[in-house]
Amino acid sequence: MSVEEKMLTVIERLLAQGNVDLDALQLESKIKLNLLLEIMCNLPLEVKDGRVVVVDKAELILKSWEMGFNILELAFRSGWKDFEKLCARILERNGYRTLTNFRFKNHDARYEVDVLAFSKPRVLIIDCKRWTRLRGGGIRKAALLQRERGVALSGALWTLRLLQSEVKGWSEARIIPVLVNIHESPFKLHEGVPIVPINKLSEFLNELDAYEEDICSFTVKFPRLL
Repeated sequence: MSVEEKMLTVIERLLAQGNVDLDALQLESKIKLNLLLEIMCNLPLEVKDGRVVVVDKAELILKSWEMGFNILELAFRSGWKDFEKLCARILERNGYRTLTNFRFKNHDARYEVDVLAFSKPRVLIIDCKRWTRLRGGGIRKAALLQRERGVALSGALWTLRLLQSEVKGWSEARIIPVLVNIHESPFKLHEGVPIVPINKLSEFLNELDAYEEDICSFTVKFPRLL
């Protein structure tokens, strides 16, 4: 087994547990201790009292991806909330400001959004799906629900005090509902809602200008005082 393969077992264990005995990691991976410590120095990890502690799971996944490991496999080892944080971190690396687990009301109905991402004039409203199996009916339903959240947010955006600070100085915002999943989907678009695998999220963001006219969006005009 190569050092890379051995290191993958270390990273997977750390993603699953978050805090692991250093000696146990060394014995399990069979990587020489000095080399193991050297590799871990470049990752968001801390060694305290003989234990290895994950400082930031989302950053650990991204750093490991940069090392050549499969981001999809790594995301499986992380928890649900860490998948949302991973999505937010990729957005931030692409120049977006993010809010996670945002709740709001519109016409007495309550909504929750996994990730909101802001980059003038866009507001991406993202639902993170860590599905292990993809079924057409489930994807269609999720896309329609996300479209409904987009409609609701467009009706409430300028009245929400927290979001007013995010869009201050904008004349308008284009709200774009998106589904981000851990797997490739048989659908690329449903009811105008993009369905994006996590490993292609950066690519999607970089190419958004090219096909923005083909996807669902809701434009909100702001009063001048905003």
